[in-house]
Amino acid sequence: MKKYLRVIIRILPALIWAYFSWMIRYSKHPEKYDINTRFKKVQNLIKKVLVAFRVKVEEIDVDKFEASLKENEPRFIVANHISDFDPLIFIALAKRPITVVAKKQILSYPFVARIIKSLSGEFLDRDDLKQSLKVFKSIAKKIEENPNLDWLIFPEGTRNKVNPLDSKPFHYGTFKPAMKTSIGVSVFSLIGTQRILNIKCKNKINPIILKFNRNYFYEDYKDLKTVDLSTKAYEDCKNGVKSMVEYDKELVLKYNKKN
Repeated sequence: MKKYLRVIIRILPALIWAYFSWMIRYSKHPEKYDINTRFKKVQNLIKKVLVAFRVKVEEIDVDKFEASLKENEPRFIVANHISDFDPLIFIALAKRPITVVAKKQILSYPFVARIIKSLSGEFLDRDDLKQSLKVFKSIAKKIEENPNLDWLIFPEGTRNKVNPLDSKPFHYGTFKPAMKTSIGVSVFSLIGTQRILNIKCKNKINPIILKFNRNYFYEDYKDLKTVDLSTKAYEDCKNGVKSMVEYDKELVLKYNKKN
């Protein structure tokens, strides 16, 4: 409980200031403001949140992903999902604007919902096929209209609360917006975020590992069906998570060993 009190004391003033100074304006009318301006505000705020939670991110091959980025060529980014903290890691580390496809329940989270709206993100109801199709069409449209905005989505559909050291199969419909617009799909694996909001976790430092696995460009998937690309991306992500398990244990010990 003490760590939450410490976090609240450190970050609440910044959240309140952001909420009234730009979050409301940006979330109501994102189209009126340049995406780079909006993203920079969000990113700076999220970096403060990570500092407050004492998060330390270890990157594996992320530089290879960054080297593959090209101007006016948006990327569809997919990863496993183990915590509500997951999107924050990607936004904090991003070299260019990125937005999120979130579950509809996030709309009840005042600060988080405003941030996603500020970045022109979307809210998905996976239990409503009609609504999901509508959202996917909207994403495809926004991809074409905003060629310098990357999209982050978690194809598992919900957080993996059973075993964060594994991955659940990806929903193949998730990949439709990317394939419809012929943009690249980048597969990442994430581990460690499941500890950040865990009240039982006593770590002084919270190590997170973010691993870039591979890109799938149009030439790689043009002859595939969505289920095929989904399966390939899932296997990449799952193998990536498994490859980091032992390293994750080492980092936890390294940053939290007792004197």
